[in-house]
Amino acid sequence: MMQQTDPLAGLRDIHLPEAVSLWPLAVGWWMVLGAVVAVLLTAELLRRRRLASLRAAALRELNEFEKDWQRSKDSARLAFDLSSLLRRVALARFPRAQVAALAGVDWSAFLRGQGGSGPELGSAVEAMGEVVYGPGGTYVEQEQGAGWIDAARRWIRRQSRSNRRRS
Repeated sequence: MMQQTDPLAGLRDIHLPEAVSLWPLAVGWWMVLGAVVAVLLTAELLRRRRLASLRAAALRELNEFEKDWQRSKDSARLAFDLSSLLRRVALARFPRAQVAALAGVDWSAFLRGQGGSGPELGSAVEAMGEVVYGPGGTYVEQEQGAGWIDAARRWIRRQSRSNRRRS
């Protein structure tokens, strides 16, 4: 007689596959990682380009102010224009809440703290405020006006190289 064998005896038990490893990454993850890096690099490039164009426009405007001042010798106009330009650059570079309400000593302290050209920028800003808001007819010597322009120029140049915009 033939021996009967259990047909289930020849089956093997269920084997689980090996655990999935996180490394090496699948091709799709490499593509996602590459896309993220590309987006970040593009954003940084656009930020730098925007800052460079902001700096170039501000420096062109500053050169125009200098030419106008050398022609007209209008100290109040120079002080107003420089103060306005510095504020616009600061508003473009830093959060509005940090810059918009500053005036007087706080404004000059902010400019010094954000890459100011040492004490000459702070004293220039304070002197500009006195010329703009002081008694009329205030005259500024050629050297003092040139110092204001140079301090503003140095501050604008430093802003495009330092301190990312903090929103």
